[in-house]
Amino acid sequence: MPGQLNDRRRAPSCGCAVLGCSLLLIFWAFVWLNSFRNYDAALKAFPQRAKEANDVVVAVYRYRNEHGLWPQYVEDLLPEYVDHLPPAGWRYNWGGYDQDCVVLLLHGPYHMILSYEFPSGGSSQEQPRWRCTEEGDPVPVPVEQKIPQQSQIAEDERSRRIREEIQRRIDREPAEEEHRQAMEHYVGMPKELEGGSKGDRLLFWERGWNKTR
Repeated sequence: MPGQLNDRRRAPSCGCAVLGCSLLLIFWAFVWLNSFRNYDAALKAFPQRAKEANDVVVAVYRYRNEHGLWPQYVEDLLPEYVDHLPPAGWRYNWGGYDQDCVVLLLHGPYHMILSYEFPSGGSSQEQPRWRCTEEGDPVPVPVEQKIPQQSQIAEDERSRRIREEIQRRIDREPAEEEHRQAMEHYVGMPKELEGGSKGDRLLFWERGWNKTR
């Protein structure tokens, strides 16, 4: 019968479709299982990776204790505070003068990030710690991190060190407006220069602050 012949021809096609779907499901199950294993392995490796940067974290704290500001670049730590930087892949993000947020981080697989966020303003109610994040709430990474005790210095001395550090950055990056604005903030502008020309303000930023040291 013609109808029966057509049904027989369709049967192999249906079987192939079912087989193809089954193989596809098996393939994605294997991919998911392999990804889970890699994720778990990366998570277990993070404590050891954090230890690679332990000395850098200590050096960043020491730098701020002595200069009054977080280092702008991780290279600023060389060679006085550390003799080498962590392996390739680590990034140091300086949040600027206003944000005052410094983070040392390492990108891992599957959008995972290992990071150490330094306290804003130099102090925090919550103890800073190593964390792992992956598009969600951070997970603490079990690794011991030493934090040097903050040095106790007079406010005048601290202000002087901050001005010296900003001036060093101005000398290194004279075209960077952010450093000059920071100097203005810490030194203060004379009333006669408020709203004055940019040339007058630049002259004050570059020379006038020395009179206040």
